[in-house]
Amino acid sequence: MKKTDNPLIRSLSKILGFKPKNATYYELALRHPSVSIKDTQGRPLNNERLELLGDAVLELIVTETLYRLYPDKREGFLSEMRSKIVCRNNLDKIGEEMGMAQLLLHKTNDNSKNIYGNALESILGAIFLDAGYEQCYKFVQKELLDKHLNIKSLQQKETNYKALLLQWGQKNKKKISFTEKSPTATQTTPFIALAWIDGEQQEMGCGYSKRESQQEASKHTLNKLHIKY
Repeated sequence: MKKTDNPLIRSLSKILGFKPKNATYYELALRHPSVSIKDTQGRPLNNERLELLGDAVLELIVTETLYRLYPDKREGFLSEMRSKIVCRNNLDKIGEEMGMAQLLLHKTNDNSKNIYGNALESILGAIFLDAGYEQCYKFVQKELLDKHLNIKSLQQKETNYKALLLQWGQKNKKKISFTEKSPTATQTTPFIALAWIDGEQQEMGCGYSKRESQQEASKHTLNKLHIKY
């Protein structure tokens, strides 16, 4: 059922910059798992699935944007810039600034603001289902990148993923180490690093220098462990 004339749609129209067609997607996007309801088949209804979809759409749009903006840059640079843009801290901050705190339905005492960043990703998933990729692209460009982020300034900000991983290991009494691996015949990068935690292999990173490969391995390991940066 398409519902277009309700308070939620009016509020979202101001935030999104366009009028949504189907309120159902957005109502679901703003329902945190702590207030899940069940459908007729007993399945929980919340924003987790839309969050997964929105996360994928956001990464694609940001990757496309950077690909066009930096035609002479290598994959490593583009990947690094994408990580800076879609990092959890940025999304949480933007989600809160856009008003997710006033719209999100939840019953949680979680003091972290990641529920707002998650809601933002869910909203993007709802936009994709409701209006398609082109509308998602316009929303990300106008409402996220132009209003809340400065790509050029982010370019100057270097994130030391290896240092962050080492700090996490020190704080949690974990031994962090790195080993090198020889590239295969099909790989174009000459350096490959493996990250280890207490002797257990974690993630792999590739690069054009030993430092770059360890940075990539550290970044992937941080993401695997859901460690904010």
